[in-house]
Order: sequence, then structure tokens, then C-alpha cells
Amino acid sequence: KVAVVLANERLLWPVLKLLPREVEHVNITMEFPIRYTQAYSFIDLLFNIQINFQNKGRSSGSVYFKEFIAVLQHPFFGVLLKSLDQKFNVSAIIDQINKDNFVFIHQKYIHEKFRDLPKIISEIFKPWPSSLDGNNSLVSVIDHIRNYYIKLFETNIIHLELEYMEVLLRSFHRINDVLQKYPLYYADVRSYRQLYTQTVGAATVPFIGEPLKGLQIMGVLETRTLDFEYLIMVGVNEGVLPSGKTVNSFLPNDLKRLFGLPLYYEKDAIYAYHFYRILQRDSSGGRVGLSIARRSI
Repeated sequence: KVAVVLANERLLWPVLKLLPREVEHVNITMEFPIRYTQAYSFIDLLFNIQINFQNKGRSSGSVYFKEFIAVLQHPFFGVLLKSLDQKFNVSAIIDQINKDNFVFIHQKYIHEKFRDLPKIISEIFKPWPSSLDGNNSLVSVIDHIRNYYIKLFETNIIHLELEYMEVLLRSFHRINDVLQKYPLYYADVRSYRQLYTQTVGAATVPFIGEPLKGLQIMGVLETRTLDFEYLIMVGVNEGVLPSGKTVNSFLPNDLKRLFGLPLYYEKDAIYAYHFYRILQRDSSGGRVGLSIARRSI
């Protein structure tokens, strides 16, 4: 009877964390993009380090202090330490870097601070000899964390992050096949990152729940042909619903219009149809309640 419709799929986790305890059953009918997860942002930081290694004056493998601190402070780095059963005082390292006004963190300093930790920790701050080596390094990091989540799952602690790890591993195995087949095309880190963005950035994680009971959480497109007595629409802002002229395409609108290709008008029309469709009266003739929560940025 009650549905929470997310106009912006990024709001899934905030909504789940703010659900009251009285809600016992929740069914999520949508796919969550990998690009919005902590794992994706962590790997993105590692790519930034590797790209800056190739810049002029960075051949020694020194890491810019802001990039180094960003990796240490990332929640995924803490999960990596837990997966290795290691304890590390991150705050002490950051305080020393700020106190001594370090601009670049040299490999000697990294080796000294991480010498008591497993080799996989210090390797994430080293230049990749090749894109294939970098891919293997990222697979190793993800595999360690996946095994850590598997142990938590066995102790009845369910983590959705385990699903993310599985999808990430499958995506990186696909990337590994491409790198082995076309090593020269992706020898540069920027080319490898573009391949990673196209493969992993488009990946999603499906959720499985009970559709016949409990609170229904779904996207706008998932509401088609369904009727609810009460609707709570979250994130209905300008630029989200409707999304406007934000279309990822290299073809100009004039060229699309000439050949009869769909424009952003058609996309807005689809979302407008579904929006007004879920506002109509349900099949039992009851009134539909609507609460629109606006989120300012």
C-alpha cells in the first residue's frame, strides 16, 4: 500500500538508514549503480595516484600528500585493514604529514610506515608497471575485502557490500581479458581508466526482496503498471525530474532530429507519463496520498 519512489537513485542508502524501526519488511525494486559505492570511489582515488605518476616530475613515484591522505581517510581503506586483521594509526600519519608540511610522500617514507603491514597495503601507492599489473593489484584488493565480507555473512551479519564485491570482481575479470587481448591499446593508465569507467561505471547491483508485503522502495521506472494508496517521492528536484538536456551522446540534437533519433524530449515524456501514472486513482477507487520531499543541494 505504501511506496517510496526515489527520483534520484543516490538517495537509496540515506532512505534505508532513516527508516523507522516500525518498518519490519522492506522490498527494494531497483538496481543500485556501482559508481555510487565506496569501493568505486576508493578505486577512483588509486587511479588518480597512478595518473599523476605519469606527470612530469613524478617519475620517482612520490605521491601528492592530499591524494595520500584521501586514501588513508577513505572508509574502504579501513575495511581493507580489517580484512587483513591489521591495526594502523592513520591519524598519527596524517598529523605528522601536516606538522612537517610534506608536499610529496616518497616511496621510502611509505615503505617505512607500512613495513609492518602486508605488502598489498604499500603496493597500492606504487606505480603500476603495466595496466595488467594494475588490474591484478585491484583484483587482489577487492578479493581480500570480499573474503572478509563472506566471513561476516557466515556469522549472520549480512552486508550488501558483498554483492558489490562480486559485481566488481566479475567486471575486473572482463577487463583482464580485454587487457590481455589488446595490451598496446590500454598500455596508458588513462586508457585503462577509461576502460574501467565504461565497464564498472555501467554495472549495477540488483536487489531481491518480498514484493507482496512491507514498504516498497523503487525508482520511477519501476512503478509502471503499479498502484499504491500512499506515495512518498524523494528527491524531486530540478535537473532530476525532469532531468533536462543532460543526454550522454556525442551526436548533436540537430543531427538526431534530422535522422529521427530520440531526443531528450522523449526521455522527459517517458518520465512524465510514469509520474502522472502513479498519481491516478488506484483500481479500488480510493484516493492516492502524495508526499514530495525536496532535497536542496
